[in-house]
Amino acid sequence: AIIRGDVYIGNDCSVNVNAHIAGKVSLGHGCRIASMASIYGFNHGHQRTDIFIKDQPIIFKGVTLENDV
Repeated sequence: AIIRGDVYIGNDCSVNVNAHIAGKVSLGHGCRIASMASIYGFNHGHQRTDIFIKDQPIIFKGVTLENDV
């Protein structure tokens, strides 16, 4: 698994093989993250159509999974 960024993982969680968690992510207690799952707590902006998406600002709203997810 790859875990990077501002990530909080509660007690008794499991993150399985090849999962990817990045950005601002919070996992509650007892969460189970499946193999190959991807959780990203950020996204590219897409407001402007005159520039490439790679050149748009990154938005960090975050992802929160509560307990027992």
